[in-house]
Amino acid sequence: MGGCEQVISVDTSQAALNIAKQNVVLNQLDLSKAKFIRDDVF
Repeated sequence: MGGCEQVISVDTSQAALNIAKQNVVLNQLDLSKAKFIRDDVF
């Protein structure tokens, strides 16, 4: 995840969050720095 300490992905769609998680894994990034939250922020 570059030099970041944490990345937080928020979406109402669980399918979109699953794809985002798959992308982290496929790009061999540090999954422990990624957080996926299903919520509506509006």
